[in-house]
Amino acid sequence: MEFVSKLIVPLCIAFMGFGMMVSKKDLFSEFIKGAEEGMKTAVALLPTFVVLLCAISMFNASGAAKFLTDLLTPFAKKIGVPSEIIPLIVVRPLSGGASTALIADIFQKYGADSFVGR
Repeated sequence: MEFVSKLIVPLCIAFMGFGMMVSKKDLFSEFIKGAEEGMKTAVALLPTFVVLLCAISMFNASGAAKFLTDLLTPFAKKIGVPSEIIPLIVVRPLSGGASTALIADIFQKYGADSFVGR
C-alpha cells in the first residue's frame, strides 16, 4: 500500500501530461498560465496570513488567551472537557495552522492516547 501511495502523485502528473499531449495543446504555455495564476493567488493571500499570524501572536502575548482559558475552565470541567484543550477550542476557528501546532504540543506533553489527547 505504501508503494501505491508513493506513485499516486507521479502517475497523476504523467496522466495529465499525456492528456495534454493528446489534446494537442501547448503544454509549456498552459503550465506557465497555471503557475501565473497560482502566484497571483499566493500574493493575494499573503497579507491575510500575515495579519492572522500577527493577531494570534498578539492574542497570546497580551494574556487574553490565558484569561479566556481561566474564564472557561469551570464551564469546561462541568461538561467534561479538559482545561488543557481550551486554547485549542479558542484558536481553532481563527487559524487551522495555529490549532495544528497547539494539538502537536498537547500530544507531546500528554500523549496522543491520553484523555487530553483524545
